[in-house]
Amino acid sequence: CTPHVVRFINLSENYLGAYRWEFGDGSFSTEKNPTKVFINNTLTDKVYSVTLTSRGPVGNCIRTKTIQLRVHPSPVANFRFLSDSTIQLPLNSVTIGNTTPFRSNWTYSWNFGDGTTDDNGASDFVHTFSLGNEDFTDTTFVITMIAKGSLGCADTMKRVMVIKPGKPVASFEATPREGCRPLEVQLTSTSSYARNFEWTFVDKEGSPPVVLRDRNPVFFFETAGLKTVKLKIKGSAGQDSVEKIDYIRVLETPRSSFTVEPTPPRTVVALDEPAYFFPNANRPEFSYTWYFGDGDSSHSRTPVHKYPAPGAYDVSLKVTGPNGCHSTSSRNGAVIARPDQMFAAPNAFTP
Repeated sequence: CTPHVVRFINLSENYLGAYRWEFGDGSFSTEKNPTKVFINNTLTDKVYSVTLTSRGPVGNCIRTKTIQLRVHPSPVANFRFLSDSTIQLPLNSVTIGNTTPFRSNWTYSWNFGDGTTDDNGASDFVHTFSLGNEDFTDTTFVITMIAKGSLGCADTMKRVMVIKPGKPVASFEATPREGCRPLEVQLTSTSSYARNFEWTFVDKEGSPPVVLRDRNPVFFFETAGLKTVKLKIKGSAGQDSVEKIDYIRVLETPRSSFTVEPTPPRTVVALDEPAYFFPNANRPEFSYTWYFGDGDSSHSRTPVHKYPAPGAYDVSLKVTGPNGCHSTSSRNGAVIARPDQMFAAPNAFTP
């Protein structure tokens, strides 16, 4: 294959004589064992007739020897980027132009340095590199093209492609965005090209802002109201931020604590004396469900209940607000019912 490098070995028995090599391309050498590079810039095999002339030291004794050398054509691989050789994400495609002479006469093997290969023989084509939105540093790809002829003659060309990280773009989501207090919220960054995160919001009015630096933090909002959330990100190519006003709605959850009269250790008489129940959040827009511990219940706001038998009774109260949020409180042994005390008195006196 061209360029074909040949080192000639002179086997002539002419130790004191002179030599002349003629290589068939107009060039010659008088060295005894010359080295010659044969070039074939055509698309077909080229034959060179190489002649060695040996002249003796005395007289005009001359001997010649001619051999034939066949040199196959070989491609001269070459390509260029029709777009810039350095690009920035999110742009991740490059247009490649195949500028190999006599392009259509050869076959091609491409290695793009990203684990992908191709045998594209087009004059130009587009290659897309597979990169995510978390590539924080410059990524270098060595693109290699091998052009090959039908007889195996080949040439290789390499060029470097650099893809720089993209400019950060801040975005996020929250799940759920509405619910009862205390509300557990998953904050999820959907940002691009970010490696540092800073979340800022206020849970309780008048309190310092809450600052979180995890990528996808979880937070419990303890107070009701509309919450504004801001996310600031930084990456290799800069920074960005996004703020969502009144993005999360935390609904008020009613308190379900209560009191009972009489309070233990004071007791009531089973069947005769009632117990009185009072919610601490006594509001008409709330709904109440009392569980008295004896299988009975009530939806009254401030019920009165008599117990059928002596014993200690656990009481629970479920309070539901108009927004559907609810809470439940329970007290063990909230009511103690005692048996009725009967005293027998004599009806006659004896001396």
